[in-house]
Amino acid sequence: MIHMYHSRNESDRWSILTPYFQNYFRYTAVDHTCKGYFTGQVDPFPSIHTVDEVYVPLYIEGAHWFLGVFNLLNYTLTIYDSLLNAFEKERTDVVCHINFVFDHWLRIHGYNAHRPLPLTYPFRVIYATDAPQQSGVLGDCGVWVCIFLDRLINKKPLNDDKDTQKTAERMRRQLALLFYDSVLPDTTTDNNLGDDDPVLEM
Repeated sequence: MIHMYHSRNESDRWSILTPYFQNYFRYTAVDHTCKGYFTGQVDPFPSIHTVDEVYVPLYIEGAHWFLGVFNLLNYTLTIYDSLLNAFEKERTDVVCHINFVFDHWLRIHGYNAHRPLPLTYPFRVIYATDAPQQSGVLGDCGVWVCIFLDRLINKKPLNDDKDTQKTAERMRRQLALLFYDSVLPDTTTDNNLGDDDPVLEM
């Protein structure tokens, strides 16, 4: 996530909130905590007033990760999930929770406070049914959150119709190279992955 911020242009109108955002408000009353993420006073997060889309990694405790994208122009929350046919009840609970919490978090900082209080969901929920579905035996959901982030932020096609397991494996290797500052030996290259095009925008 921080790597994506480092490649962000000042004119880009998007932000990514940390997974701690969901975790904090799950167990604590909503107050002015996390204000720095709203005002832009916490590096590298921009002020919420300068963005149109906010990406939020979301998780079902102990089970699964997926991505939520809040659009502040049309007030939608789009869900990108690599296991769309699993954890339906649990995902619905998380989406409902973050929908109201995010709206309230905006309001306590004065963002769109003039909007009437919602009687239903503040943000209209959309499920991206064209999101690639993971096929690997490993727990690839977190990897796919990174892939979704990269493709959406860099305006790449969401679904490239390539083998999803190989795509996840390539992303794992690229993430390892980023995490360990490219110190992995060349012998770690897996020639069986086929397409060598990078998954992540470097």
